Parts: sequence; C-alpha cells; structure tokens
Amino acid sequence: MISVSSVIFNKCRRIKDSLFHLGYYVKIVVISFQFVLFTSLGYQNTESGFRVIKGIPHLPALDPLAIGSPSPGMLIYSTVDKCPLIFNGTRWGNLCDNDLSTNTIEDYFAVKEGIPFLPVKNTLICIATSGSIYYSADLKSTMIFNGTDWVRISDMSDCNYTLSDNFATQGGEIKTCKLPVMDKDPASYELFEGAFYINSVSKSIRFYDGTNWKDISCIPVIETLEVSDVSDVKTISGVKIISNSGSSITIRGICWDVNPNPDISLDTKTELFSVSGFELGEFHDTLVNLMANTTYYVRAYAINCAGLAYGDEKTFKTIYGVPDIITLEVTDITCTTAVGGGNIISNGGAPILRRGICFSSKGDPIDDSEAIITNDGSGVGEFPSDFNGFDRWSKVLCTCLC
Repeated sequence: MISVSSVIFNKCRRIKDSLFHLGYYVKIVVISFQFVLFTSLGYQNTESGFRVIKGIPHLPALDPLAIGSPSPGMLIYSTVDKCPLIFNGTRWGNLCDNDLSTNTIEDYFAVKEGIPFLPVKNTLICIATSGSIYYSADLKSTMIFNGTDWVRISDMSDCNYTLSDNFATQGGEIKTCKLPVMDKDPASYELFEGAFYINSVSKSIRFYDGTNWKDISCIPVIETLEVSDVSDVKTISGVKIISNSGSSITIRGICWDVNPNPDISLDTKTELFSVSGFELGEFHDTLVNLMANTTYYVRAYAINCAGLAYGDEKTFKTIYGVPDIITLEVTDITCTTAVGGGNIISNGGAPILRRGICFSSKGDPIDDSEAIITNDGSGVGEFPSDFNGFDRWSKVLCTCLC
C-alpha cells in the first residue's frame, strides 16, 4: 500500500526537478512524514551552483578555500585543482578517497545552497539504475552501479556499463542520484566546467575542465618532500602520501637525475615495497652517489593498482666537496733530492687551480709553518713533483696538496 505522504513527496520531487532544470533551487521538507513542503525557492547562480544542462549534471565550480565551513560529502569542481573534489571531513580530496567521515552525511542525495552532497549508505543490495552513485560506509569507497552490480570507483575499469541517458534523482529505497552513462563525450559547446558523467568506453567518470574531457583517476595523491641536508655526494628527500585513492600503495620511493622530470626508468631511484600497503604520512629517503656542485631534479612516486603517480618536482644543487687525492710513493731518493707526486682522483666539484707536494724534516708538514710547498700545475690526474732543499741525513715527511 502506498502512503499518502510518499505520493505527495514524489509529486513534489517531480515539480522540484522541473523547476531545477529551469535554474531554480527548491528544497523539499518532510514534516512528521505526513506533509511535504517546498522551502527556499529561489533562482540559483547558474555558474556556481549545481545544475543540469541537456541532461548532464554540473558540479559548482568553486575555489575550495572560498568555502568557509565545508561539510563532509560536499561535491564541487575545484577551479584551482581543475577537477572534481569531495570534502572528507578534514580536507578536500578526489572521489577515489576511502577516508570519508560518514557520521554527519545524509543517506540521500541532497543539494544545499547550490552544493550537492554524495549520500552515504551501508552496502546496497537493491537493484538500481545504471549510473547510480553513493558512498559505502562499509566498503569505504564511492560505489557505481554498472547496470548489473555495484562496483568500487577504483575498479571501474574492470567492468562494462549499461548505457543510461540523463541525470536523475532516485526515490524509494535507494534515495540517491544517477549519472548519465554514455559511450562518447557530450557536445562541449553547450556545457561548462564541472560537467561530469560516466563513459562506458573509458570505463570511468569523466569531467569537463572547460576545454577538455578527462577521466577521474584513482592513482595515489602524493607530494615530494623538500630537499634537506645537502652535501657534495648525498642529500635527503622523500614522499608524502596524502591519499591512496582507495587502493593500497605497494611501491613508493624517489627518483632523481641531472635532467628535469626524472622517472622510475632510471637507475637513480629508491624503491620500497609493502605487501599490506603503506600508511599515509611522510617517508624520507636518501639520494646517494651524487656529483659535487651539480644541479639535480627529484620527484617522489607511488604505485597502487590504478597506476603510477609522481609528486611535484624539486630542484637542488650539491655543494663543493673536498678533492679526492692520493700521495704517491717517494722515489729516486738522494742525499738532498727526491721525486714524489700525487694523484687527484676527483676535484670535489671545483677546478683544481694549484697542486703540489708539501714536505718537512720536522714532522707532519701540515703542522709545520716552515714546510716547503711545491707548485706542480693544475687539474686532476697524476702528477710528478721534484723536491729538494733538505739537509743530508734528514728524515723528510711529505703530503700531497691541491
């Protein structure tokens, strides 16, 4: 038996939907489940509020920072990030996030002051229309109905979808909304940034950024940590995992090179594995075997089942290092002369302007202010040095300098 209140509610919803397509925002209030009233009838800004154009829903195009007190479940198109975002109770993230705070979100689709809210439910077992969408509190994932089954948003690429035109709200047990399911992008000249729908070919939710249609990706959301403790041969950076986008991150690390946009095809990278998946947070890694006085580029990366994500690129320059030198054995020793030399293996990142031998008969030549220093040219590599001027029977100590 159908109750009077449900009949009235459905009639009001049809009237609301008709007005909404014309640009009006209507709020339906049910009082004591007996009466249904329209409240807050007014015309909405068609550029910033949720609206449906030619059957295609449009998220409000807003700067997330412009929303002073966002509520969990809010859906917008970020004019800063150029993609759809949902507020999880702490921060704005993408629809793939699995950390939505569900305590205060309604279990039905709602639009409040022009901003839509994704409904939160326990796992649905009822049959829905292809394109239906909600957030599962049990599975911690945005769920899509493909015409046969409910699938996680991170698993959308594994399923086929039944075509279903136009956006619609749904009453009855499900009380959510459905997105259009189409096999090609709508004509963009009639639409605005923030438009979105389900594409049955790319098997993803696609959105319009004002110029191009793009797929919502469930790859990890990460940042590259700032570079610190820079020396001539090593430094520290790392990865900040902001969101795993609904799937465990099994590999993460950093990669670096002397050229921009380093990637994981390089040998110069760190690579850490986790079967159970990395937690959110910051992870520091050390870049090693660097060259002194050299500019490097570094990016963090993380991989989940949806794919590979890179963090933002950081740039740093190593400092000058100490030259790597060897003192050669002394040969051709006479009473007052000898032949020595050195081998400069590395210049430490700066040109070698002068090289030679320092020798003394008093002890360590480094500690002798009267030690004799030779001048044997410049540059790296092996060089000979003739030194003389010491007395007969003196014990001479020498070292290589540059």
